Amino acid sequence: ATTGASVNGSQIQTMNNSYDRIYRIDTGKTHLANINIILSSIGATMPVIDGKFHLILENAGIPDSSEAVPPVTALPITATITDDHVIGAITVATASVNDKFNQIKVDYTDFTNNSQPSSVISPDPVEDSTDIRVNYLAEDNNKRLEGNFAFPSIYDSVSAKKIATLLLKKSRGQPVLNLTASPIAMSCVPGDFVRIQSDALKINDVYRVTASTVNEDHTTSLSCIRHIPDF
Repeated sequence: ATTGASVNGSQIQTMNNSYDRIYRIDTGKTHLANINIILSSIGATMPVIDGKFHLILENAGIPDSSEAVPPVTALPITATITDDHVIGAITVATASVNDKFNQIKVDYTDFTNNSQPSSVISPDPVEDSTDIRVNYLAEDNNKRLEGNFAFPSIYDSVSAKKIATLLLKKSRGQPVLNLTASPIAMSCVPGDFVRIQSDALKINDVYRVTASTVNEDHTTSLSCIRHIPDF
């Protein structure tokens, strides 16, 4: 939020709530393209459910409080899907080398420095007192896997650092499942939580639905990502 007519220096007050953004709308892009830029910058989706757009802000499990991190046991489970409910096969996709990182740099716009480009790194090599980067490197056979993302709509370092840390965690531990399920999954919509219990795959975890399609034979095709509230 600004405290004066100028948008420079100390006259900018950042709320540090991770969701304040400032955009320059590119009129050369389509309306949908601009909406998608805005949605992706705050970790939101806008799926069509029952013929209407629904704005869903990424959260750990409590839609009304994006900052709250409930335990997995407190998540509302829409359906429990076992091997008996799966039609055909389950495909599992884990992060490839190109999608997995042990350090991420986020570029942002620093309004407290006359809107100059700036960047933050997670884990910060200087401030990494918990050896997170060392541990990640050890897990990756000491191969540096660095990612660089640009969020010019972010204008404070706290939000940029938080986004960098979230992207880092997400890249390391969230497999994606694609499956077709019996009518037990017909009520599942994007944002819902399902428990996948598969003896064949040795899986018993909570997943969040990212896409769902009800088929003509009353089965439901689901795409789900493993849900770890801290991420």
